[in-house]
Amino acid sequence: MLTSSSEQVGGSGPGRFKTGMRSENIAVRPDASSARRLLPPPALEKSVLRQLLVRPIQQTQEQGPGYWLRTAHDNGLTDPSWLLGTNKPYTQPTLRVCPLCLTQHEPLWCKTWLDRTMPICADHQVWLVDQCHACQKPLRWGRVRFLACRCGQDLRELRARELTPDVRIALTMENVPLHVLLWLGAFERYGMNDKPLKKASRQVLSEVIELAQTGSTVVCDWPAALFQTFDRQRVDSRTASSLALLNEALPGIAKRIGKIRDAGWRAKINGALRAYVLETRHTSTPLIGRNVPGSHPPTLASLAKGVGVGPMRLASAIDQIPESGVRHRHTAGGRCRRVASPATAAAARRALDDEMGLKPAARLIGFTVTRLRRLIQEGRLSAHRGHVSRSALEELRTSLTKKISTERLPADCIPFDRALRYWIPVERTSQLLVALQSGELMLYGSPHTGAAMHVLVRESQVRAWVSMQPPADRDWLTIPECAQRLMLKQEVVYHLVNVGVMPAEVIRADRRKARVVKVGALRFFEDHIESLSRAAVRAGVDHRRGFEWAQAKGMELVSGPRIDGGRQYFVRREVLLDAEGAHPSKELTKATSGSPKRPAHLR
Repeated sequence: MLTSSSEQVGGSGPGRFKTGMRSENIAVRPDASSARRLLPPPALEKSVLRQLLVRPIQQTQEQGPGYWLRTAHDNGLTDPSWLLGTNKPYTQPTLRVCPLCLTQHEPLWCKTWLDRTMPICADHQVWLVDQCHACQKPLRWGRVRFLACRCGQDLRELRARELTPDVRIALTMENVPLHVLLWLGAFERYGMNDKPLKKASRQVLSEVIELAQTGSTVVCDWPAALFQTFDRQRVDSRTASSLALLNEALPGIAKRIGKIRDAGWRAKINGALRAYVLETRHTSTPLIGRNVPGSHPPTLASLAKGVGVGPMRLASAIDQIPESGVRHRHTAGGRCRRVASPATAAAARRALDDEMGLKPAARLIGFTVTRLRRLIQEGRLSAHRGHVSRSALEELRTSLTKKISTERLPADCIPFDRALRYWIPVERTSQLLVALQSGELMLYGSPHTGAAMHVLVRESQVRAWVSMQPPADRDWLTIPECAQRLMLKQEVVYHLVNVGVMPAEVIRADRRKARVVKVGALRFFEDHIESLSRAAVRAGVDHRRGFEWAQAKGMELVSGPRIDGGRQYFVRREVLLDAEGAHPSKELTKATSGSPKRPAHLR
């Protein structure tokens, strides 16, 4: 089927080759080519080799296409494509070579270069090369010779990248498959949203090398490096202290791990993920997930049963523990899910044991519930959900029992609860505690007071202490105190209160109900209303002719014998200033703008 033609001797073409004695041009006819394709591969190889002068023997570790490249090179063929016509590996569009192997005394194209899962030369510990550094094109069967690229670049001069120490350790000592290294590297570089498995299936060696080196750094620092990768790839939760599901923080992580082909490393990565979820319980952003075995924390019902309280009470106590690290998640159904450890539940149980009701707490220190609420309102005691801290109450009780005197009882001693009932107002309870703790008021009795405090105080000392307490902390005055401040008779002030010229309120003061005047209302009265006698004297008019003078000036009288039956006339201060030829200043208007509203009959 292969013929020699004298017409083609000395010609040129892809099939021309030289020998030591003569030059021949071997051509394949179209019909002969068609017939040749019908031959079995072994017979075809024998028919081609029969026409060649140099017939090398194929080595055991030599690949088939590489053997034909070497055969063409040994026979001096400039283009060996016609020899590879029926032996091209069409399933491998690109090829990979080791430049160091080609520099050996008898170079061969090794079979291991065809393994797409391991692009590494085991003899020289370098990555294979799949691109010509001169023309920047990938190495393909139609562009390579045995030792050179079609552009003329010597394949032996290509630069092969050495394996880094991390890659060597991962592949040899840790026995990590290359595809697992690529998966870890793709997950580290691209995360969950960029399909790491698709990125890891790339065949370009430059990308394979980068992913393998990145994955080897994760393997060499296992599992801390993988935990850091999980932290970087997590999707932020809606709130900083909320409890997130694993599938929300790392979408599709379990599915992607399940696609790893190596069963051992698939289980190892799943174990690292489980350990990561358990470790997040000690952080501000814990994770839970049904698809991670062992990640379920103990339920609130089981924790409540273990400490002997109800679930709702335990949940409320856990929520009140400061710096407990408990995180919450509100489900779609409106339920609140908590992650708490048994240690947290035990701390909540201790907090519940420390709680005490108001009534037993009041009996413990000898106070009424009203006084106890007053102490809580003023911050002297801490309370939660209607309960007082037992430890804080015991500390207060101890501070009082230390002040009990064991000396001989004075003649005017009375029970402490009686002094509270008759002489000490509720709003002065905090001041009373300060006086008792400082020793200003003496307590008498036995230091061992039992479950409740039964102590005595001196009646004369209590009365003197109450009389000396200034009313500076009050925002109200009694009607006699208002009369003393305004330098008026009490009957006149009572009449002003009764007719509404001076607003008053009814409050519980000093153990009884009483009408009092707020400080703001009294200041408003002083700024806007004045007795007519004082106004007349200030204007140089005889106070006995004050009524006629007021009528002549057109002043507005707000109270008096002819107005509401009062004993004394009162006039509005603004009208008085207008009648005298002056006008109220803007500063006075601003100063009184925030004062209480005037009574209806004064507007």
